[in-house]
Amino acid sequence: MTNEAFQQLLQGGVVLLDGATGTNLQQAGMPIGVCPEQWILENRDVMIDLQRRFVEAGSQILYAPTFTGNRLKLAEYGLDDQLVAINQGLVAISKEAAQGKALVAGDMTMTGQQLYPMGELTFDGLVDVYREQAQALYDAGVDLFIVETMMSLQETRACVLAIKEVCDLPIMATLTFEKDGRTLYGTPPEAAVVVLQNLGVDAVGLNCSTGPADMVETVRKMYEYATIPLIAKPNAGLPELDGDKTVYKTTPEEFAQDGRLLIEAGAHIVGGCCGTTPDHIRALHEAVCRLTPKAPHASHHRVLASERQVVEIKLDGSFQVIGERINPFVAAVAACSINSGAYVSEIFRAGIQSVDKGQMEAGRSLGLSWMQTMRYVIMPQAFKHVIPPLGNEFISMTKETSLVSVIGFEELTRRGQLIIAKTYGSFEIWLTVAAIYLVMTLTIARLVSYLERRFATDDRN
Repeated sequence: MTNEAFQQLLQGGVVLLDGATGTNLQQAGMPIGVCPEQWILENRDVMIDLQRRFVEAGSQILYAPTFTGNRLKLAEYGLDDQLVAINQGLVAISKEAAQGKALVAGDMTMTGQQLYPMGELTFDGLVDVYREQAQALYDAGVDLFIVETMMSLQETRACVLAIKEVCDLPIMATLTFEKDGRTLYGTPPEAAVVVLQNLGVDAVGLNCSTGPADMVETVRKMYEYATIPLIAKPNAGLPELDGDKTVYKTTPEEFAQDGRLLIEAGAHIVGGCCGTTPDHIRALHEAVCRLTPKAPHASHHRVLASERQVVEIKLDGSFQVIGERINPFVAAVAACSINSGAYVSEIFRAGIQSVDKGQMEAGRSLGLSWMQTMRYVIMPQAFKHVIPPLGNEFISMTKETSLVSVIGFEELTRRGQLIIAKTYGSFEIWLTVAAIYLVMTLTIARLVSYLERRFATDDRN
């Protein structure tokens, strides 16, 4: 498919994507924790049936089930040596399902590994990983590419660059935004649009994370800066627990009604993500097929954009300060250290003040200097007093490290979020995370208890 053909498709009005793959396959019997790509290849009729129902419902573009078909993800299942065969086999399934009635997009997403300096993976190394999959998908005959459910703008850039090194097929890209309007790595929608459209993608937008109503404002923000068509692929509402199962309760009618709002806000390409069925896509098709989407802006704003900020440059003679956030690891350590340091200093101050003033006088009268008296007389006694509150502070700090997940630092909580994005098993993952926190806090508590007993024994001796 050429870029010109893609533009002609857009000129026909609203373009309809397909719906969820993972949640529908789980309903069809796919176990949690298996390699989705391998399971689909072993149960190809289930996938074909699902995608044919999407086509019948009105989908014009099918996502090939190659979502995590990159080398790093497949290596988790020992299947990285089968990368080419897996991706090409999955594309063949989608092409059979499409029967020429819909386009097939090669689907690519995050690797699950951190880029340097947070991890060991370099940007060039990441491009190589994506290039392998892109080449396999191109050789399999996909019509275009979709880079979806991205949480990092840097990873999105790497994936887009890799595809462009392989071919000149149209590229769509969507990121996942949280309720605060940013990705997990802190990217606002305006920055995503500015960076990716200047990188040469053919359509940009968002998918997953929220229901359609919650996406409307994000789409509006994107449209202000968009010179290319916008994509909106929401979930069927927010996931809820029904017993031990995760369910999505937004009905097809509700989904379609809110889908109209997405078109009005500026979306040109729409579909469904987690929890959406062929019924949701059919209802969406009926609701939006006659609507006329907004045309992208003919000219762009004069802006500077980074991963986490967009600054519009206005020629009014005023100065503007353009900044960038520091490395997430440095920011996390600095913030936690400053916050905890204030409490620790107060704990030690109180401990020192709890020692009788006569101890200082006694030490000085024996000929010790002030520093020697503090080291050998005051501090050993003060330390015994600060052990319990110091232990409480360590426990509190351990739990509060979860807050750094909001700035893109991958600690325990954020790792749990990434696993949930892959497996959709939120209850099990959060239960495991809670258990790990419990083990860590109990370990600290036992250590504090041991120190208290040890110093109490020393006092008796």
